[in-house]
Amino acid sequence: MLESFGVVKTSLTRCFVEHIFSEDYQVAIDIHSLKEAIKIKANLLNLPIWGTEGTDNMEETRKAYLPGSKGFVYETDVIRPKTHANHIKHKDYLKTHFSNVPIITLGNKSHLLPKRSLSKKMKFLEMLLSAEKRNNVKRLLERMAKKLLS
Repeated sequence: MLESFGVVKTSLTRCFVEHIFSEDYQVAIDIHSLKEAIKIKANLLNLPIWGTEGTDNMEETRKAYLPGSKGFVYETDVIRPKTHANHIKHKDYLKTHFSNVPIITLGNKSHLLPKRSLSKKMKFLEMLLSAEKRNNVKRLLERMAKKLLS
């Protein structure tokens, strides 16, 4: 999982694996690694989930973390437009250096958006979810698993 600085993906990572939401999270200084198993049709996939330290410059993400990745989840915070600012540059970097690796761009904290208020500026998001409300969390894992199997 990748993000701009301050998006708080630790809560989402814990929601994936521990099936809980907590506002008491630890800032990732390096990397936060967990694993979740998911079954898609007859396939059982063990998805290691690496939550990297947030950065506004994707090239600063430690090079040791990205090679070998099978999929990327790029998270933004829907109520903090500053976290959207680098999404194009970050996604282009990933596509250039990891051309065959699927990327899912998501907006977290969707429960804080007024209904039907997704602005045109956020149309780049492939999906919305809420770690706090646990909306679409499993769906994100399923979507990534399907991309990995295709």
